[in-house]
Amino acid sequence: MSLLLLLAAALLQEDNFEALGETEGWQIARSGGGCLMVQEFGGDGNTILTVSIDPGLPDTPLRMLLGNSRWALPDASEPGYAILFRGNGANWQDLVARTFASENEDGSVDGVISLGFTENAMTPVLDDMAGANGLRLSRDDDTISELSFSGAEAAIRSLGQCVAALP
Repeated sequence: MSLLLLLAAALLQEDNFEALGETEGWQIARSGGGCLMVQEFGGDGNTILTVSIDPGLPDTPLRMLLGNSRWALPDASEPGYAILFRGNGANWQDLVARTFASENEDGSVDGVISLGFTENAMTPVLDDMAGANGLRLSRDDDTISELSFSGAEAAIRSLGQCVAALP
């Protein structure tokens, strides 16, 4: 089982983990009551993106987690990170993100950004993600990371097949 998938499941605090395979560079898995897709992008601090769908979570069944060991968490008085999709005309700006620290086994700490989406937002967000060229993360108008969404469309289809097969 992939260390990357184990990390994603730990961040989501899920158990009953089952790796299902890889699609276009994205790893797909069933975890807890839902499914997830994960990709490791490398780069400075090694950015990891996890997209999960858990139909049992009534408020935010779609969640995105972005983690990187070099990201500093903002102070409570700071605006924090801004995330936006780019490349397909989608306007997902000013998303409300929760930030937290995730401690690793070696004592190091990763900065993690968590976004939750309601059931009504799931399809539009996933459609836009499938059609986007990537994701840009910024803080104080400075770009911190840009991620390519190459292969995301196929991975989102695999994620949907996983969700459709849930008991």
